[in-house]
Amino acid sequence: MQGNQYIRFHVDMALEGGALVISYSVENTGQVPVYLTNHAVRLDPDKGQVPDPSVVFVYVDPERDALHVTKRLPPPPETLTDPLMHFITPVSPGQTYTERLVIPLPVRTYAPYQEVPRGAELEQRSFSRVYFSLGYINGQPGLRASEGSCQGEKVYSLAPVIGQDGRPVAPIDTTEHYLYSRIQRLKVPVLIYKSPSRG
Repeated sequence: MQGNQYIRFHVDMALEGGALVISYSVENTGQVPVYLTNHAVRLDPDKGQVPDPSVVFVYVDPERDALHVTKRLPPPPETLTDPLMHFITPVSPGQTYTERLVIPLPVRTYAPYQEVPRGAELEQRSFSRVYFSLGYINGQPGLRASEGSCQGEKVYSLAPVIGQDGRPVAPIDTTEHYLYSRIQRLKVPVLIYKSPSRG
């Protein structure tokens, strides 16, 4: 299943009040739901994995010399047996979903599952090119959004549609696709881990 031509994606970025503010909207003009993979978790020392829609992943894109802010399924390492939880936001046909992200400055790079080198220190760099991406999974007859609760928060997960015979009603494709904004020109201070020097 390919990307979705019925999604209208709009992104605005600005520096406001000591933060990088990203506002985006997703309009579903199609006939089936769209499932945004935009609901991650934060790691709490006491509670463990807590659903938190404000969590974003932040990478440096060396090919574009840009800062990449994204909300998507974090790809776990092949050897990992217990991946982080991740939830979805269903967008029904004809519905528009909007979200405003406020990321304090300086922005800190954050990549789940990435190990910080021992002894690594943070250094501040400035990026003048920034873009945002968003993951989604196409709706289909055999897939539905299942409402649940995690740490007292209402969450949605993907689940197969089961028929009266106890079997899935149709094959499903959970391939994640991505929506990308244009690169925007903003001067953003970023904290990056630098490798420890070897003497």
